[in-house]
Amino acid sequence: MICSSPRWLISFILFLLVIIILTLTAIFAVDQHYEQRCETRACWEEAANIEASLNTEVTPCDDFYEFVCGKWIQNTIIPEHKPSESRFDQLQDKVKEEITSIIQTPINGHIDADFVQKTKRFYRSCLNLTAINNRGDEPLRRLIDQLGGWPILDSNWNEKNVTLIDMHSRLREIGLIDDMIQSVTVISHDKDNTHNVLAVSPATFGLMDRDFMVRDLHNDSSLQRYYRLMLYTIKLLSDRNYYEEKRANLHFDFFEYDDIEIDADIELDQNIKNQMLTVLEFEQILANNSMKKEDNRNLTLLFNNMTIHELEKMSPNIEWLELINALTKLNSTQNEEVVVIDINYVKFLDHFLPNTPMRIISNYIVWRIVKTKIGALDYVYQSLREQYNAANFGNAKPEARWQQCVAQVQTNLGAALSNLYVKNQFTSNDKDVINKIVLQIKDEFYKTLQSTDWMDHQTKENAIKKLRSMEFRIGYPDEIVIDELVSDYYDEIIGHEITHGFDGFGRQFDPTGQLKNWWNHATSQMFEEKSQCIVDQYNKYYSPEVDMYVNGMNTQDENIADNGGVGLAYRAYKKEYDNRPEQEPLLPLFNYTIGQLFWISYGMVNCEKVNNEMLKLNIQLDPHTPNRFRLNGVVSNSYEFANDFACPIGTPMNPKQKCKIW
Repeated sequence: MICSSPRWLISFILFLLVIIILTLTAIFAVDQHYEQRCETRACWEEAANIEASLNTEVTPCDDFYEFVCGKWIQNTIIPEHKPSESRFDQLQDKVKEEITSIIQTPINGHIDADFVQKTKRFYRSCLNLTAINNRGDEPLRRLIDQLGGWPILDSNWNEKNVTLIDMHSRLREIGLIDDMIQSVTVISHDKDNTHNVLAVSPATFGLMDRDFMVRDLHNDSSLQRYYRLMLYTIKLLSDRNYYEEKRANLHFDFFEYDDIEIDADIELDQNIKNQMLTVLEFEQILANNSMKKEDNRNLTLLFNNMTIHELEKMSPNIEWLELINALTKLNSTQNEEVVVIDINYVKFLDHFLPNTPMRIISNYIVWRIVKTKIGALDYVYQSLREQYNAANFGNAKPEARWQQCVAQVQTNLGAALSNLYVKNQFTSNDKDVINKIVLQIKDEFYKTLQSTDWMDHQTKENAIKKLRSMEFRIGYPDEIVIDELVSDYYDEIIGHEITHGFDGFGRQFDPTGQLKNWWNHATSQMFEEKSQCIVDQYNKYYSPEVDMYVNGMNTQDENIADNGGVGLAYRAYKKEYDNRPEQEPLLPLFNYTIGQLFWISYGMVNCEKVNNEMLKLNIQLDPHTPNRFRLNGVVSNSYEFANDFACPIGTPMNPKQKCKIW
């Protein structure tokens, strides 16, 4: 069973970044009726931080992103090992440094718990490049042997001795993730979330996205690079002279090639090239028959509940019971319920897999496993991976080794590292401030729902019931306690997540979290019309740097959450400020109001400098809109923003037509 491993550290670091980066208006709010100014060091530092970011040659009503981030972008240099730099990135780097200072301390067998010792040893072993280079690619060769060999390299490989069930069983026994053809995971039951259920899902793919895999090899550079990665990997494993030559001369130019030729410069037996091309085509066929992104929003079509017996009846050419048990090591029966995600993909597999030679399937599965291990080998394979990543993302150099190793620890030992980080960095267990913010945001959304004029009474009551039933896990496990500044702008994050419960995806779940249509037809139609306004608005955002438009359909859920969440946060913040008995002094250097500071603080969170390769990928893959349009899109829909900055109607940030749902 391929359950998601704990990701405590990831969520914890994201939470940490949010609350550190958003040290904003509660501390430095401004009341224009008072002339007294704050002269503390913290106030001066915050004022200097704002001054270093603002481009005051641009008015906030014309281009708020440029106004808030212009000077910061101009003065920021993207590090050579990164495709982009943002305020989040800068804070994440600090977190990595703090993590490193913890796990590089000496191992104390008398004090350190077993998991602590393992974490520190893992990090040290990752740093030990001498040992890694001395081992060469021997660890990978042993792994391939454990998998039963790689047919493309093994002249003795016999198709009669291998079945698909055998392959899945080996992967499970070794402990490798097995999602190359289909994935079996554990999810909450969509109709009854009090218990879990097995889900049969489509494959993941070797490229970053399903849509990348279905492109034409001869016309797409990302697919060409992927194919060359396949060929160079097999060449290093099959041609020992070539491998030793690369180890000796330390010169690597794996991805310098003529786009027209694709693979002509790679000296490999044509039969091997043909087999690897067949592997690529096999993966492309899988991708082409999986669900498109734009089709996976309707959960009533996406989730298909049935027993394993019914699954085998629908797909009789695949032994699903045996396959699921091989993947999970459970003793499921024919009566076990499963959720089939993308039922058309399962039907496709039923006729495709039995008619595909096992040699092709094995070559493909082994390739996908090998690809995940390249970066853990010696400097030859590491250079191959680094050049591949650089060609895709545009970064000139790889991350420093210690940064790579921190990422490896985070991926493989996340829960242990999270425990260590919290114990070493925090001393307080007070979540009262955050919980107070949650209640304030929920209260504001309750008022919003009550005043909404496009919902019928019953749907509105159900929405209010759903809001009241929401429970929050504030970014880290309950047993991990944090003492940290919490600024008012953390409100927006909570508001964003609350609003997700009422976007096009989340609205399909009822107040108890069950997948159920609880919307009146007329109200649902109104929601779709309002959502389409958001889609149309963001579809118009054009990035001249890469000659691409934002995909308003693929980003609409995040855009709805952004627009609704910021509005909730703003109203909750203003209410909190108005209820304070004490007045707060002005910041040095500026005369911004509390409302203006709210928007400036929100804007500064979005400051980012990104290279064109990464910007293109963000537009193609990220469910979030690129930051420039993400910020300007939100503020241009906000009447509060227009009032705070006195933007004339018809200016870019205060258009006559606004899109508003919540």
